[in-house]
Amino acid sequence: MTNKESIDRIKTIKKGEDTMKKILSIIICISLIFTLAVPAFASENTEKCPIVYVHGIASSTIYLDKDNPDEKVDTPDKEAFIELIKEEILPALVVYAATRDVDKLSHTVSAAINDSFRHWFNNTDGTAKGNSGVINNYPAEWEICEGSLHRFRYDWRGDPITIAGELNDYINYITENSEFDKVALTSHSLGAVVVLAYLSLYGNDKVYGYVMDSPAIEGVSYVGDLLCGEIDITGEGVLTFLKGTLGKTEYEELIASSLDILEMAGVSDLVVDFLDDAVKKMAPVLFEETLFPIFGYWLTIWAMVPEDRIDECMAFVKENYNNGDLSFLMSKIEAYNSLVREKRKETLLSLDESARVAVISRYGHTCFPITSSWELVGDAVIETKSSSLGAETAPLGDYFSEEYLKGKDMKYISPDKTVDASTCLFPEKTWFFKNILHEEVGYTRDLHTQLLFFGEEATCDNFTLSRFSVFDRDSETFINDETQPQKAEKPSPLERLFNFLKALLDKLIIFFKGFGK
Repeated sequence: MTNKESIDRIKTIKKGEDTMKKILSIIICISLIFTLAVPAFASENTEKCPIVYVHGIASSTIYLDKDNPDEKVDTPDKEAFIELIKEEILPALVVYAATRDVDKLSHTVSAAINDSFRHWFNNTDGTAKGNSGVINNYPAEWEICEGSLHRFRYDWRGDPITIAGELNDYINYITENSEFDKVALTSHSLGAVVVLAYLSLYGNDKVYGYVMDSPAIEGVSYVGDLLCGEIDITGEGVLTFLKGTLGKTEYEELIASSLDILEMAGVSDLVVDFLDDAVKKMAPVLFEETLFPIFGYWLTIWAMVPEDRIDECMAFVKENYNNGDLSFLMSKIEAYNSLVREKRKETLLSLDESARVAVISRYGHTCFPITSSWELVGDAVIETKSSSLGAETAPLGDYFSEEYLKGKDMKYISPDKTVDASTCLFPEKTWFFKNILHEEVGYTRDLHTQLLFFGEEATCDNFTLSRFSVFDRDSETFINDETQPQKAEKPSPLERLFNFLKALLDKLIIFFKGFGK
């Protein structure tokens, strides 16, 4: 075979490969279009630009060495925490109960926690240690097509301003390597902080629309509490949190009634009061040796401190943390405050003028029972007032008074009279979902696409789902909220005992029926 024939043959093969790539690209794009397509209720076909999803905290794998993807850092899971409590913390508490040696308990618990989170520590300037971090794989050009979904991965321990630069590069890559000049953005939780920083620093010219799901832009109350050294554990808070977050299981009723019995007997209060006393006594050591060294150098954590507490938190840390130079860290916190935090509303309102905007908030639960903020209505992580960008909520277990509701437009009031959406930054574009937990973003992800590409810009008046919906766990769907307002009343001791015995009997009957098969 001559050289010319060889060259011609290679060209033919390459041409065939290019043709196959194009065919494959078309097939994948068509598949993605059907997968991500808005259901039939969208009134018209809208060109669907690529979607960039910015996840929340701990949702990208951290590698000890970004150049060696075999060495990943495993996030401590439920089983690991249980082992830590069983093997390290409970024995230390037993010794403390007998000796009341707070120093020994503090250092034992601190060492155990630090070992579990040893790979999560940052440098004192807020940067990752060594070459640890996230590997963010850019999509191939043929993967970028109409409606294609691209997950932006980032180091959730880092500086939101640095991460915003990485997101800018990612978006530029997509627009420069496709026919699209814009992308649609969606985010969950901390992801909204990253997107806000991007919009503040790089503008919104390349943003077609933005859906923020349980955004942490306005901060999280208990984060501010903790960085001010405030820890408060109560029996009522722990029990309320557990009952609301156990999830739908076959033992849900039995566990809930068992907790009621423990509460009625006073056992839960004794246990929680003991733990609260121990934690408060350990607090200075835990703050200096564990809480701040692990999380205090995460600039993302500082971005989630509520604005009205940021100065107080910074002052508290400067006064109470003496194990390192904080000047560079504080300068980065100040940079985020001035460049992003202080103009967040202006940034979002500007985006609303040029792009589609939607907010998803959740309610019906408490928040973490580790500070007094557990009494705020939320989604077990972020309080509803923050995640909705401004809604007012009734006190936990209660509903708005007639005096509060006087003169209000009732279309903004939830049917159970616990949420007032009229005070939101975007009252016509904020949807509230009841009884769904913060981390259950899988149930709302399809809504992100529907809200982005609805025939006309989606509002609470024209979209399929109303402003207030309830999550039905049996069908895993959202239904319009028709809950009537009612105050939470504790059952009497007799009712608690009856509920416990009934739940126990039901499980015994099921067990013996199964045993006899």
